[in-house]
Amino acid sequence: MQYLTDPIYRASKPDAYQALFALVGGSPERLAMAQAMEAQGLVIDKPIDVWGWDAGLIMAYRLSLGLKTAPSATQSMPGTIKVSVDAADYPPFHPAVPPPAPATSPVGAQSPTLGVYTWTPAAFDGHGNPVFKEGDSVTAPDGNVVTFHIYQAPPFAMTGWEWETASAKAARLAAEGTAVTQ
Repeated sequence: MQYLTDPIYRASKPDAYQALFALVGGSPERLAMAQAMEAQGLVIDKPIDVWGWDAGLIMAYRLSLGLKTAPSATQSMPGTIKVSVDAADYPPFHPAVPPPAPATSPVGAQSPTLGVYTWTPAAFDGHGNPVFKEGDSVTAPDGNVVTFHIYQAPPFAMTGWEWETASAKAARLAAEGTAVTQ
């Protein structure tokens, strides 16, 4: 079990609470804001939300007293605050956005060089070796047919990889002076 901490407690609260937490605990401004929030129907836990005391310690203390619930700050809403030190009882108000799915296409974004594309992890096996050979063709996500090109980058002859369209390949070969004439 992960225990309740102030960051977990604060992340479990709606956006309206974040301005409250930015004020100094126990300040008249924080008390006034908390009272206004409770008047609007929001549940305020006075020791935590108004005084700024540690959420985990307050909940642990309440548990030691055998409490299962606690009243709101003005006690106008008895039993509205669940007493718990389990972080799972305080899910984030704004759930984390899941990471994007891994790329299924081996072809990435078009580079600044027209007709040349980057690669994605899908172009390689789990050990960093390309799963394509020089000249293998695939269709890029934008519909262009591209071929895999392996090159040696100066000055240390490091190996690089890219995808290129037929026109980009022709331009590269012409620049290298190795263009094939028919």
